[in-house]
Amino acid sequence: MKSRTHFVSNSSSTSFCIVGTTVNDEDIEKCECALRPILRENLLSFYREPEGGCCCMGLSIFRMNDDETLREFKERARKSISEILKREIEINDITIIEDAWYE
Repeated sequence: MKSRTHFVSNSSSTSFCIVGTTVNDEDIEKCECALRPILRENLLSFYREPEGGCCCMGLSIFRMNDDETLREFKERARKSISEILKREIEINDITIIEDAWYE
């Protein structure tokens, strides 16, 4: 069985499942420019809906360690996102985000 570690995409659809949070317009500007290499280094993913819709940032569910609880994984995602955005993200803002869209 083959599993993917990043979003699934073909010419017409995209889907993903991350543990993370939605991000605001200011964060989007940072992420789309200088922060892309840092995101990759920290294994974080950044997703933006087509035509300027919702944006989210987080760790792919496939990055969860076998011995890690969901709470620990959420905390790891929270710390990574807070570091990159240079602002504190609350643990209550971190959730499982799954989405798909069809163009």
